[in-house]
Amino acid sequence: AVEQGGVMYILGEGRQGIRRRAEAWAKDRGVQLDRKNSPLHFSNSSIDMRDRARLEALIEDISKVKDVKLIVIDTLARNFGGGNENAPQDMGEFVSACDELMHAFEATVLIVHHHGKDGAAGARGHSSFFAALDTSMVMRKFGEHDVQLICDKQKDVTPFEPMQFCFVTIDETSVLHRVEYRQRKNTEKLSPAQQLAMDTFKEATKSKPEPCRLHLDEWRPIFLQRHTGDNDKSKNDAFSRARRDLVAKGLLIAKDDYYSLGDKATSGD
Repeated sequence: AVEQGGVMYILGEGRQGIRRRAEAWAKDRGVQLDRKNSPLHFSNSSIDMRDRARLEALIEDISKVKDVKLIVIDTLARNFGGGNENAPQDMGEFVSACDELMHAFEATVLIVHHHGKDGAAGARGHSSFFAALDTSMVMRKFGEHDVQLICDKQKDVTPFEPMQFCFVTIDETSVLHRVEYRQRKNTEKLSPAQQLAMDTFKEATKSKPEPCRLHLDEWRPIFLQRHTGDNDKSKNDAFSRARRDLVAKGLLIAKDDYYSLGDKATSGD
């Protein structure tokens, strides 16, 4: 169940394309948007949510929006100031600011955020962010023209069923139309950490002759650099697990800390 109301969109990126996207959405839905009477409002810039003065100014601006029900922060990184997403104090300040907005207007706060390169590690930044969420939704690409929306956390009610949408072009920009949800093919998939391990293995060996053997010390730094874990221990643990799993799956062969491609990795699987 939803309540209709005003929307305040804190726009940290994509400013040049947002007007075209809003106009295409309105045309596709058959609604009128105008700057004076529209319930959809965009900020002029991103803000540092952790800056007390900027937050109070934002609250004052949002107070001018009639019956606001939704506040969108796009993206966390662009509205985080110069803070460290992995620092518990900095992330705690951001979460507290979101709570203040939510309670000040009795509105939903929707935060757009990115996964790291290893999706298995979850959203970027300190784990307190995910812990604070009531609902977490992940959007992932499906095929060439579709995306799927998956609920991976729901605090108080039953998680919603996965949804699928396709891109439709309206006036040279895209809007989403909901379509029937389709399951992915029932083939063995690598976890994000395993996929990152394979990708970095190939990256480390791309200048070497085939077949080649790669020493652990040549591979590890590339994996650790691209993994988004909170600390070195979590990154090293993820690397160790991913290596063992890839060997168990037959994708890699290990001998004396040297790794090479296994039969499955060279047979098109």
